[in-house]
Amino acid sequence: MVVTRCTFVKFPYTTRQEMLELEAGSIHCFRLRNDGVIHSRRCMWEPKEPERWLTPRQARKKLKRALQTAAEDITRGADRVAVTLSGGLDSRVVLACVQSHKPTTAITLADHENLTLRIAREISQVAGVEHRAVFRDPHYYAHVLLKESALIGLEHASPSVHTACLFDDDSDINFDLLVGGFGSDTLLKGMFKSLDFSTLLQRPCKLPDLLPEYPCQPYMLHLFKDDVIQQMEERFRCYIASLRKIRPTSAVEWSFLYPSGRTYGGGYTLANSRWFASDELFLHRDVIDVSVNTPFMLKKLTRLTQPVFADLAGPLYDVTNSNNGMPARASILSRGVGRIKRKLRKGSTSCSRESSIKQYPWFDDGSWIDYRVFQRESKAWRNVMHQAADRVQGSHVLDELFKKPVREILASYTSNNPYFNYGLVQLVLSL
Repeated sequence: MVVTRCTFVKFPYTTRQEMLELEAGSIHCFRLRNDGVIHSRRCMWEPKEPERWLTPRQARKKLKRALQTAAEDITRGADRVAVTLSGGLDSRVVLACVQSHKPTTAITLADHENLTLRIAREISQVAGVEHRAVFRDPHYYAHVLLKESALIGLEHASPSVHTACLFDDDSDINFDLLVGGFGSDTLLKGMFKSLDFSTLLQRPCKLPDLLPEYPCQPYMLHLFKDDVIQQMEERFRCYIASLRKIRPTSAVEWSFLYPSGRTYGGGYTLANSRWFASDELFLHRDVIDVSVNTPFMLKKLTRLTQPVFADLAGPLYDVTNSNNGMPARASILSRGVGRIKRKLRKGSTSCSRESSIKQYPWFDDGSWIDYRVFQRESKAWRNVMHQAADRVQGSHVLDELFKKPVREILASYTSNNPYFNYGLVQLVLSL
C-alpha cells in the first residue's frame, strides 16, 4: 500500500506497491519468451483535444442526438427497465430519453419523506410512469461500508454505493436494466475541482471564482508523512504532464475524467458508485465524444445542457428542481438565488421539523445526508469507528503513511472531513 485513495492515486499508479495500471482504451498483448515477457500496446481511443472546438450550435445538436442514441443502445434487449429518479434535472432527462424507447419504472432512493421524493413523484406523474420509493435504513451508510469495498474493491475514492439497498433480501425490485444519470455534472457541466497539488496542500483550499459548486474541504494532508506527500506531488505532476500530451489546454479539467478508474468527478467517483446502476446514460460513448470536443466555458453555467435538456424532457422540465426550489426552466440568475435561499433555510432552525429529522438529525430535505452530522450522531457509525480502532492488522498496514499511528488518528477522530474519515475507516476494516 503506497498511498491512500483520497484523489491522489493517479494513473498509472494503484494502491499496491509495484503494481501499475494498464493504459485505458487500448489492446494489450503479452508474449512469454525465454528472456521474459514482451508487452505491446495498441491504442484504440483516447480523449484527444480537438484542433477546433465545437460551436454552441454544433455541440447542442450533437448532444441531443447522442442522448437519444444512448437511450436506444442501452435499452436494446431489455424488457423491464427502471430509471433512478431524483428531484433534480439530469435524472428526469434520463427518464424522458429511456421512456421513449421502453416502458419505464422510476425508482427513488429515500431515507424519509422529503422534498426530493415528493418532486420525484410529481415528475413520474407528469411522465405517466410507475414510481417506487425505496426506503433505506437511517444508519445505511454505516451498514453498507464493508459491502461497498467487497463490491467495488479498494481502488476507489471513498465509494458510496447508494443503491446497494436494492439488492437486499427484502427488496422486490426486479428489472432487466437499471439506468442512472451519473456523469452529467462532470462531463457536460464542467463541475469539477480544478486544483493543482500545491492548492490541495493548503488548508482550507480555495476554488477559483468560476467553480463555486463544490466547496473544497481540507484533504487532511497534514497527517501524512513528508516523503508520502512528496510522492503524491510527484505523481500528480507526472500525471498532469502525461495528460497535456493529449489535452494541451484542458489537462486539468480532464484530470478528473481520464482515466476514470479512481479519480473524483464532480465530487463523486467514476465507478458507477453513485447509483450502482446497470448502465449510465451520460457515460455512453457518443456523449463522451461531445464532452471531448466541447470547450469548458460552453459547459459552464449549463450553457450546453440547459436548452438540450429542456427540449428532451419536455413537460418534465416544468416541474420544480428540488436542488434549488426553482422551475427547471428558470434562468441562471434565478437558480443561483434559489440555491442561496435553500441554503439559508437549511441553516435555520425550526421547531416544526419532521419527527424523522429530529430523531435522525443528519437527514435534510434533499437526496443526501449530512455526513458530518451522521458521523457525529449515529450510534451505528460510532460502532464502526470502534471496530476500526480495534483492528490491528489494517492499522499497521497504513501506519507507514502517516506521521502518527492510524489507531491514534481514529481515537482523536473529528468530523472535519467526513469523506477522509469514511475512506480511512473503510480501508482499516477491509485490509
